[in-house]
Amino acid sequence: MATPIANINALNTQVGKVSNTEPARGGLQKNQIGGPSFREKLEQLQKQALNDARPAQTAPSQLTFSKHAIERLQRRNISMGPERVAKLNQALAKAEAKGSKDTLVLTGDAAFIMNVKNKMVVTAMDQSM
Repeated sequence: MATPIANINALNTQVGKVSNTEPARGGLQKNQIGGPSFREKLEQLQKQALNDARPAQTAPSQLTFSKHAIERLQRRNISMGPERVAKLNQALAKAEAKGSKDTLVLTGDAAFIMNVKNKMVVTAMDQSM
């Protein structure tokens, strides 16, 4: 019967030398199959999550909606298609050119109050209001 040490040596020659490496500084080491270490992968995922959480860089005339305005749009069933957003952006640009601070924009079936400086729709009302 072979000794346990002989069995380990035979296994090492069949599978390849198994190393008992020390962890790198900080307790983490490179993945044994060549991929990034746990720390590198964690940092990559944290940066990605941070970038996803940041608001996208907007064009100078890009319109934003306050939380209050979003709630009003949903509650009052006011649809915001690309055409309407384009019209609001145009109205915002005109108000900005005139030096307005706030503006009221009337569309066919809705009214929007916008803060010009922040390029933000503050609230919205439908025709029934």
